[in-house]
Amino acid sequence: MRSSYTGKENVFYYVTSGNGRVNGIVWRGYLTAGTNPGASSDTNSGDSTSNSNSADNGGTNTGATGNNDSSTNSNSGTNSGLIGSSTTTYSTNSNQFNTKDVTAFNKQIIQLFPGLLEDQKLDDVASQDLELSDKYNYGDQETLLDKYIVQTYGGHPYGLLEDWNAVTVPNVSLVKKQVADPLSTIDYSDIEKYKGYHIGVASEAKSSSSNSSKITKIDYYIYILPANPKITLAG
Repeated sequence: MRSSYTGKENVFYYVTSGNGRVNGIVWRGYLTAGTNPGASSDTNSGDSTSNSNSADNGGTNTGATGNNDSSTNSNSGTNSGLIGSSTTTYSTNSNQFNTKDVTAFNKQIIQLFPGLLEDQKLDDVASQDLELSDKYNYGDQETLLDKYIVQTYGGHPYGLLEDWNAVTVPNVSLVKKQVADPLSTIDYSDIEKYKGYHIGVASEAKSSSSNSSKITKIDYYIYILPANPKITLAG
């Protein structure tokens, strides 16, 4: 669904409770990947790459982004699809990853989109969204992010697209698998049509225990925007 106010798109699912008594539309961020204990054992056991906010076979990246000048870094190569990722090894310690590895991890994600230009403004938008997601519920997060975007661009930039997810380990190949999912907001099956767009990425590693710094998931946010977007002035 696309917000007529912010121009952003978000994914919602129509869900039904296990007993069939309750149903409705739910934002994907409120859903958690898992197995229905009441489901038939004959159901498809294949891997799912549904774009949910929960960890999906890998980690997400949140927080810090690369320190690049705005819209100056170009990814070379023919943009006929997602390119392969390298086998770079990152720390499995969340503190060390967020301190030393996160910038390189973000760069690898950006390299999945040849033909797009890294933009510091979009890096900052992604970082802001990530930071807000840690502190606020979805509604407040969207309201505060909208204010940030308006302050940054002087209004609402038309064509702003966002994808976000999480992986359980710092492996860009897992991110590649997720972003290629047909349910993703950005149409990764035809990346060529976004050639010349600007891109921003943010990620952050997290641990589930205060007694351990081992990574349990990495949240990541990806934003893309036309090079010269139409700006709708805020009312």
